[in-house]
Amino acid sequence: MVVVGSKKLPTFSEWQLLTKSGQTTFLNKRYPGAVPPGSDPLTEKVPNYAALRLRDETRKETLRNLEDVSALYRLNRDPEGGERLKKEIQRSFIRRSDWRTEGMDKSYNNGRR
Repeated sequence: MVVVGSKKLPTFSEWQLLTKSGQTTFLNKRYPGAVPPGSDPLTEKVPNYAALRLRDETRKETLRNLEDVSALYRLNRDPEGGERLKKEIQRSFIRRSDWRTEGMDKSYNNGRR
C-alpha cells in the first residue's frame, strides 16, 4: 500500500487564466449578440446576459462532474454516500431567481417575463 501525502496542484479553467481584456473578448466572441453594443460584459451594474450564460454553463459542468462522482460512490458499494451526494446535487440544480436575472430577462424580452 502506497500513501501519497502531497497536495494536488490546482487546475484553472480557460476563463481564470485570461486578463480582464481577454475575458471581455472571450465573452463577446463566445456569445455574440448577448452583450449590448458599447457595453462592458464584465460590468455587473447592468444585467449582462453573456456573463450569466457563462456562469450557468460552469454550473452545469460542475453538476455533471458531481453526478459522475455520485455514480462512482454507487459503483464502490457506498450507496448511502451516493444518495447523500445525489440529494445535494438535486438541491443545487435549482437556480433561484434574483432581481438581476429577472431584470435581464425583461430587458432582453421587451419587458415581458
